[in-house]
Amino acid sequence: MFYVPIYRRRLIETFNTVQTNNPKPEITAVDLHCTRRPKVKLKLEFSRRCFVISTSLILLGVCMSPFFGLLRRTLSTMSQQGSYSVAFVTINKMEEAKKLAAGLVKEKHAACVNIIPGLISVYEWEGKINEDPELLLKIKTATSKVDDVIKYVRENHPYDVAEVISVKIDNGNPPYLKWIDEVVGTKA
Repeated sequence: MFYVPIYRRRLIETFNTVQTNNPKPEITAVDLHCTRRPKVKLKLEFSRRCFVISTSLILLGVCMSPFFGLLRRTLSTMSQQGSYSVAFVTINKMEEAKKLAAGLVKEKHAACVNIIPGLISVYEWEGKINEDPELLLKIKTATSKVDDVIKYVRENHPYDVAEVISVKIDNGNPPYLKWIDEVVGTKA
C-alpha cells in the first residue's frame, strides 16, 4: 500500500462517511493542515522575513533620498504647467496693432506682445471667400489673464468679429515664466 498523509486519509474517510449517510466526524483545522516544519520555526522564519523586508525598505529610502528631492522639484514645476498662455490676434494695420499691443501691456493683461507682419489670411465672410494681408499679435500672458485679454481685444479691435484664440504653454524657461508673473501681477 502506498503512503497517504494523515490529512488526506481523514478527508477520504470523511468523504466515504458522507456517502454512506453515517454521522459526520469532526474535522479540525489541524487535521486539514499538515506541515513538516514545527510552528516555532515558521514564526522565526516569518520574523526574519519581516526584518529583511523592513531593513531593505529603510535602506532603499536612504539611497533614494536624492531622487525624492528631484521628484519634489519636478512635481512643483508641473503645477506651473498650463499657468501661462499665448493668445493670438490678427489685425489689418500696423498702427492699430501697435496701439492694441501697447494697451494690453499697459493694462497688465500681457507681459509681451510680438507683432508679426506678412500674413495672408484666407477666410469666408458674408458668403464670399476673401484673401487679405494681416498682422499677427502673439500675446504672452498668464492663463488667469486670458479672459481679460479677450475682453480688451473685443472692446478695442477694429473688426466686428475679432480673432482671439489662446493655447496653454506646456513648458518654458522658468525665469521667463516668472517674469510674466511679475509683469501681469500674478503670484510668482
